[in-house]
Amino acid sequence: MQEQPLFIATLKPVSEGIQLVALVNPTDKTALPHTHLYAVAENKPPILLVTGNAVFTGIGLSAKKYIYFAGYNGHVITNCPNFEFEESSRDDLIRYEPNGSSKFLMGRVANSDITLAIGFESSNTVLFCAKDGSVFDYADSILRRRLAISSDPVSFCYDHMENVYVGTEEGRVWLIDAEGALELPMPETGVPRAVITGMAIAPSGDLYAVSRNGFIAKKPTDDDFSIMKAPIIHYNGVAFANGNMYVSAREGLFAAKESDGEIILIPLRDTFNPLSLLSNNNELYLTSATPQTTPYFVKAIPGSKIDQLDACYTMNLLYEVN
Repeated sequence: MQEQPLFIATLKPVSEGIQLVALVNPTDKTALPHTHLYAVAENKPPILLVTGNAVFTGIGLSAKKYIYFAGYNGHVITNCPNFEFEESSRDDLIRYEPNGSSKFLMGRVANSDITLAIGFESSNTVLFCAKDGSVFDYADSILRRRLAISSDPVSFCYDHMENVYVGTEEGRVWLIDAEGALELPMPETGVPRAVITGMAIAPSGDLYAVSRNGFIAKKPTDDDFSIMKAPIIHYNGVAFANGNMYVSAREGLFAAKESDGEIILIPLRDTFNPLSLLSNNNELYLTSATPQTTPYFVKAIPGSKIDQLDACYTMNLLYEVN
């Protein structure tokens, strides 16, 4: 058995103690890269759910049970029965399941790579955002509408009403709701590609967006976005836990304290290079760009004070291929 230099592409917290993790194997030169979807629980061996013969990086979960694993060339792998694909999958794209089971289906939804798969807890509704700006809105396995936003969507969040906010590589932000898709005004940043790498909604309902080009923008519930006074660093993600804001950046994991319109960063960890930042049940989950023989993600539990973490540790994925 030869160990391969895999990397974690996407992480989706599902419930307390369980995460869905997309693990990409880019080293097989005889075929397209393989992406392995795992269910990971603490103190238990990871469970392989399905492997796709391509790069799949979007993970959506709807109605707490239907998984939508989306990516290369508009393809989706799902365990939702009777899902109505637009086309059958390409002959060279194959899905593999443990023990030859057939819990998952695969087919094409879009004509370009799907970058985001957005699911909701309350219903079997899922949005697929494609690289070309197409948005496909499915409800109970059926395509109910197709919308258009700007190209290269890369980040999202949604509120308790399931209104979705999508950020793009060009620094644009879109609202997708029952009425359709609407671009939200963003102030001029002076940056040609102000990539919106992370978005989150505060308990107050205010919307925050961070950019790897070094800014944090805030949209109050009753106003437009404004650029906040904040350190100019490479932001990768933003999330809220216990009512506090946290950001991931090339420089590490920070708590973010807002005072008189200014963001003050409080260093929490700088021993790894965090990429995506997600929260679930007031816990933080981060993928990391730090090269390691064994792929891992990081789980951080905020303390009672904003400048403290009760715990911060890695969750390793051990995987070998023939």
